[in-house]
Amino acid sequence: MELTELQNAWRQLDTRLAGLEAQAREQRLHRRLDALRSRIRLLGLGQGLQLLAGAALVVTIAPWWIERWGQWHLVAYGIGLHAYGLLLLITAVVQLLAIAILDYRQPVAKVQKRLLLVRRVRIWGERWGLVAGFTAWVPAVFAGLAWGGWDIWLSRPSVVLINLGAGLAMSAGVAWLSYRCRDWFEREAVGGSLRAAQQELAALEQAPDRAD
Repeated sequence: MELTELQNAWRQLDTRLAGLEAQAREQRLHRRLDALRSRIRLLGLGQGLQLLAGAALVVTIAPWWIERWGQWHLVAYGIGLHAYGLLLLITAVVQLLAIAILDYRQPVAKVQKRLLLVRRVRIWGERWGLVAGFTAWVPAVFAGLAWGGWDIWLSRPSVVLINLGAGLAMSAGVAWLSYRCRDWFEREAVGGSLRAAQQELAALEQAPDRAD
């Protein structure tokens, strides 16, 4: 074999090897992006269930308190639960929208930026959903008792007010703790799926060509 032929053969071999390496990198990228999508889908599933729960609460409680217009303590119970249902619904919708705008075809840095938005929105939703939940149990309990025929407000309104005060105090305490123990709260609020997705994306940015 002449020198020219040998050089051409080496060039062809180099080209094939470069093509195979690029193909392997592309396959590794797709595997990691698939893992990222799977984890984000789990997060979206949870928010979809929360949206359904919030919508069901709003649809169920609205006719209940409207029919009792004039019985103002029952109306207050209903509006409190209605507001809590709306909070669940709205925070779920906002998180789902933040997830929907993720574009995995963009550069890793941009996907990371979008994922940070999802993280912030999730922390916000978890914080205020938890804070509201520590008060929402009060109208839920007393509305349930009234629906069952035992309207405590009519005989002992102080019991309702004491429990409402306790609920508001617990909500205030939870809000304070969520900021006082910010790192712990945010880590727990984010959840395993989103943490794993962020770790996967960070690994992809730092070592995109490394084999899994």
